[in-house]
Amino acid sequence: TDPSFARRDVLIKAAISSKLQDRVISQLATLSATDQAVVLGAIADQHLSDYEENVLALLPSASADQKPLIVRTLGFVGSDQSYGPLYTLYLADNRDRTVADALSRLNAPSADKSLLRAAQGKGSIDDRVSALRLLVLRNTTGVTPLINQLAQLANDPALRQLSLIHI
Repeated sequence: TDPSFARRDVLIKAAISSKLQDRVISQLATLSATDQAVVLGAIADQHLSDYEENVLALLPSASADQKPLIVRTLGFVGSDQSYGPLYTLYLADNRDRTVADALSRLNAPSADKSLLRAAQGKGSIDDRVSALRLLVLRNTTGVTPLINQLAQLANDPALRQLSLIHI
């Protein structure tokens, strides 16, 4: 489509909702940042999980403005494949709500297992606390007994405090 078209976003959304979907999304990496934002929004809104790889491919080279859009989209369409890259971002900054929200929505059964191991493990307190926070956000089966276990006096004060907050 013509980049000067005033309602290009409407045209792109319509194309994604049509037989042109594959063609438009296959060009995702070459689109302008504005058009990428429209396509990412449509992928997320329509939960088009078949395009997880296309979205994930954008993450390593994403600008600071594009990264939240990509992360948000992965939260809606991502699977176990997206867990590792998103968890790495989370460990780098566990206060990033966009990443935490994406990880909490991710359809990734292996994420729960990995987070349970990390929270119970011998890693750094910060990593264990980060894993526990995500387990709570994901409402993971088995997190309540883990919280009760970590709240015991024999555990690190930071873990106990976080456990007591979530009880």
